[in-house]
Amino acid sequence: MERRDNKRFNLILKADISYRGSVASEYIEDISIGGCFLSTNQEIALNERLGITLYFPSIVDKLELSGIAVWKRSPLPRKNIRGGYGIRFDISPGMRKRLEQFLLPLSNDRGGLPPIDRPFRIIVAEDNPHILSMYRYGIQRLARFELPSEKMILLSEVSDAKDVDEVIFKEEFDLLILDFYIPMFSGDEIIKRLRAKGIDKPILVISGGGEEGRERALSAGADMYLEKPITVNDLIANIKKLLFIDFLNRG
Repeated sequence: MERRDNKRFNLILKADISYRGSVASEYIEDISIGGCFLSTNQEIALNERLGITLYFPSIVDKLELSGIAVWKRSPLPRKNIRGGYGIRFDISPGMRKRLEQFLLPLSNDRGGLPPIDRPFRIIVAEDNPHILSMYRYGIQRLARFELPSEKMILLSEVSDAKDVDEVIFKEEFDLLILDFYIPMFSGDEIIKRLRAKGIDKPILVISGGGEEGRERALSAGADMYLEKPITVNDLIANIKKLLFIDFLNRG
């Protein structure tokens, strides 16, 4: 088992894996400066090198990494746990620095938000009124305790399909929080339409679709996928990560 000498970040990111002359679209989890977990059903020989093209859609340029498979996890179908491999990165000092710059804002769970001179505009699309209320509370708490004023976050809410075109496709936003399965509209189609229009702002999908939902969301262009249920603290931490990365990338 790989020693965990570096802080790991509980993210699920899309990646293209180059191995023995073929390329497959997969997902990585628990990334650190030293390595990651590659979630895959394909067979990879231990101690062999593979290429990893890492994507964080719309926010940072792709990262071209290489690594070595050092341990294997077998799938557990009854628990819906996919198999995969522990990867140790084998990268140059320059690429390591780029990776550090990418991971730096992800460690911002307890830090403040970036300095801002205008309100953050957040859209939340969620049809369950209880969950929507929890998200609203978390966002208000974030504004109250970590920004100069509660007015520094402007929140718009979408709870049914009739509001999608009026809000999501007409209002500007800094972050979209999206339930993938609101009745009468498709979450992946919304993401694809936004990306096709050149809208590159962060999209956080929070849903209960399991592995299928995760794959659809990230393939469509979402920046992050979280499985329901989540806590208010998880919500706040991930909002801060996405807004902070977006701020650094545009700075």
